[in-house]
Amino acid sequence: MLHERIRTPQTQLLTELAELIQEVTVMRSYDREVLVRDMDAQSPSYRLFFDHNIYACQPNERAEPLFFAPCFTKSDSSIQNGIHYVSRVYHRAVVKLDDKREVVGALNDAEGLIDDQVKVMSRRKGAADDIGYLKSLPRKWRRGGAHHSARWRRDTNAVFFLGDPARLPVPLMKRGLMVPVGFSITWERLMSARPGEFRC
Repeated sequence: MLHERIRTPQTQLLTELAELIQEVTVMRSYDREVLVRDMDAQSPSYRLFFDHNIYACQPNERAEPLFFAPCFTKSDSSIQNGIHYVSRVYHRAVVKLDDKREVVGALNDAEGLIDDQVKVMSRRKGAADDIGYLKSLPRKWRRGGAHHSARWRRDTNAVFFLGDPARLPVPLMKRGLMVPVGFSITWERLMSARPGEFRC
């Protein structure tokens, strides 16, 4: 009884600390801060990004970023081109989009990561809104996977499961032709308060 009374508060504190460390460690498993990719504003990728929080590209994109920022191209107005939004990357998988089992497996893995975060956050006071937001993401991903899996020209894609797009305070315009595979910038550069541009 005495042992339990002494152990309980310490155990709870150590458990919360271990979960926080694990969460940070998982977030730090990356090789780029903000992955930047060209996205044709007239392509299905555009709607997939905005409606379903998914980005799919060729499988040789091996980046493991914390965030994804599409650089819009071919918009009707040149002012709409460039980087206007950024999304957090929750999961990345390489799948054959015409193989339902692979798509479902990737979605299950992404949802499992969300479930892990929800478990950690459920112990925190005032986290109900954040938990509700996290739980909404797998529903968007599943709708996107079902709707778009048969529409891609490539059999195999690198698929990024993302958070809601957040608008940048100041857009960045591209200087250069095409954004190369694996191109990235730092978070500080992306969020610069000055009107800016990036070179690729």
